[in-house]
Parts: sequence; structure tokens; C-alpha cells
Amino acid sequence: MKHKLKITILSILFGLLFGISVYADSNTYIIDQSDVLGEYISTLNEKAETISEEAGLRITCMITNTTEGMGTPAVSEQVYKGLFADDPGFMLIYSIDDQEWFIYSSGMDSAPLTEEQENELWNEFAIQDYYVDCVDAYLDAAAAICSVDSQGVAEPAATDSQGDDQTAGADTSETTETSGSNTQEAGSAIPQERQLPLLVDDAGLLTEEEADALLDKLEEISERQECEVAVVTVDSLEGKTSQDYADDFYDYNGYGYGKDDDGILLLISMEDRDYAITTYGFGITAFTDAGLQYVVNDFKPALSGGRYGDAFNDFADCCDKFLTQAHTGEPYDGDNMPKGTVHPVYIPISLAIGFLISLLIGRSKSAKLKSVRKKESAADYQVAGSMRLYQNSDVLVASNVTSRVVSSSSGSSSGGSSTHTSSSGRSHGGTSGKF
Repeated sequence: MKHKLKITILSILFGLLFGISVYADSNTYIIDQSDVLGEYISTLNEKAETISEEAGLRITCMITNTTEGMGTPAVSEQVYKGLFADDPGFMLIYSIDDQEWFIYSSGMDSAPLTEEQENELWNEFAIQDYYVDCVDAYLDAAAAICSVDSQGVAEPAATDSQGDDQTAGADTSETTETSGSNTQEAGSAIPQERQLPLLVDDAGLLTEEEADALLDKLEEISERQECEVAVVTVDSLEGKTSQDYADDFYDYNGYGYGKDDDGILLLISMEDRDYAITTYGFGITAFTDAGLQYVVNDFKPALSGGRYGDAFNDFADCCDKFLTQAHTGEPYDGDNMPKGTVHPVYIPISLAIGFLISLLIGRSKSAKLKSVRKKESAADYQVAGSMRLYQNSDVLVASNVTSRVVSSSSGSSSGGSSTHTSSSGRSHGGTSGKF
């Protein structure tokens, strides 16, 4: 009863919120309640109106921050009827905070939208990077479905000035389904090209000089090894696990070298001191489960000690070493791990120190042997009559035999890389933990 009352009250509020303003102008086709379209809303609205007139349908779109628990189906119906009553047409609604979308249709019983057409409309909306492009692509798709020619809206000239809230898909949440409506993130398609640099220091852990030097190293290694090596730092995981965040950041920002998107990415979150490594393509081959643990052990001491520049450089150098080995066809794994190396300068130093220590010990020992004199023969060391041997024999007193089974197995694990599926549906390798 309380839930129904809440829905009723919210319906009235949404009716007041949208109805009063839109009833006065039935030519409102694009509703930007989140204020993410800026100056482009009038151009988009004109385009929607033109397509609608030619198609004989009301083709509309609404972007809102939240549905306040009502759900996108109820809100889209309320708003559409407030605008156009029972006129034939359809509305795509997207709730940014809820990450939920729905297409409401009205008066189209004779030729309703098919599920395939609804998915096509949504996919055209979701694949874009900016909300202006999302709405524009949706209108083009709607025009194509209705066999109407359309003119696209120019892409924003200065995307930086649009703000973070105007970027579709800034959050990379997993695709789910809720209450019969479709829940998916706008702009969640995997880009063909990488959208961000190999170093993203959003947590501000590096100085400008450290960041520039590290980025140069990551780019050089990635190009030479033909496998991208990336480092990302953030303040918060935004409710995700560190592994999910790393996988999604890799996928939805287009990381990876070549057609197979080969690469490895290290994620650091300062909120709860989490780290995660995600691998893809050749990265899964090059960095086995045992190899990833070796890499973590290599950079983690510096990371835990707050020496972030050293940690990230250790990570990059270790990745370079592993990729070089993997290109030979035998990646590091199991008992086959990189051996420790000694810098050439330490070899003569070590020999000199060892010689000095042995010389000092020898002289110290010889200084204490003042009573010792050299004898001419071994007989001189024997005291006359001190030993008499009457009988010599060997007697077996007891025997003790110990046996054990020697296994043909080396005892090591099967090795290789385990994988998991990310929210994009792609298989990743990786590991995660705390530092």
C-alpha cells in the first residue's frame, strides 16, 4: 500500500514537473532534464520535429538524472502523454543515475516497434561518447526506421567545455536488467581507438616530471613490444571491485595494441589502497597467474612505501622483461621466472671485499700459533709407546634402511593464465589486492 502511494505521489510530482512546462508547448520533442545538451538542444529539437512531421509520428527523447524510484517505463509514459496525449509515436528515455533506458510507444498498434528496432535505437544512442551525439544518432536511427531522410547535428566543436556530466558513459557500470526495462550504460560500446593516454594519474600521485618520464617509458615499451602497458590511478572505485573497475577502464576507454587489443593495465585506487592488474589479448599469454604474482611482488614494496614513481617504473620495467620473454614463445611461468641479476660494478667490489676479509682472518689465526714449529717428518709428531694395535676386525652391528617414493611430477602447478569475463563480455586475465 505504501509503495503504491509513493508511486502515485511521484507520478503527480513528475506530472507537475514536466506537464506544466510541456503542455504549453506541444512541439517539445527533446527533454533535457539533466542539462547535458546545452546550446544544442534547440537544434536537436528542430531535427526531431522535422523527422516527426515527415514520419507522421512523435519521435521524442528524454534524458533525466533519476526517476526517483518510478522507473523509466512509468516516467516515459507520464511525460509522453503530458506532451502528446495519445498521438502515435515513441520516446526513448535514459536515466543517468539509474543507468536505465526504456522506449515507450503510443498508438502504434498497427505497426509497433519490434524488439530488434528498439535495440537498434538504443545501440545507436549508447555507442556515442557525448550526449549530444547520443541524441543525434538516435534521431538518425529513428528516421531510418521510419524511412525518413535526416540531417545530422554537427559534433560539438569543444568537447572539453561540455563538462564531465555531458560525457556519455563516464561511469562504466555493468550491464544488467531490471523490472522488464533495459539497464545499460550510455556510451558503453568499446571504442576502436584508445581514448586516454597510457598514464592516467587522476589521484595525483606523481610530480609533473615523474609523470612525463613514466609516460615516455610506457609509450616506448608499448610500441616496441606491440603490447600496451598502462598505469591508472584513481581516488575511488565508485562502488566497484578493483578488478571490475580495471577491466571496464581498459575496455571502455579502448586500450590495447593492434586488432587484438593486446595489453596490460595497472590500476591503483587510493580510497582503500586497492590495486588491480587486468590483461587482455597477448597480455593474457605473456602474464600468467604466476607471472602476475611475480610482477606484483616486484612493484608492491615501493607502492606500499609511498614511492609511487619507483613502483610504477618497476612495474613498467618488469612488464618489458616479461613481454620480451613471451615473444620467444615461452612466457615466464611456474619455476621459470626471471633470475636476479647483479650489476657489473658490484663484481670487482665483492671480490676485493672478500679478499680483504680472508686476509685479515688468516693473519689473525697465524698470529696465535706462536708455539707451533715445523717438524721434519710425521714420526716426530708421535709420542713413543702411546699406541699399540693388537687386533683389527670389522663387525656389522646393525643396519638401517630408509625408503621413500619419488614422484614423477615436479610438484609445481599446471601454470598458465586463468581468465574471467568483464561487463563488456570480453575475457580478461588479472589479479588484485591491497597495498
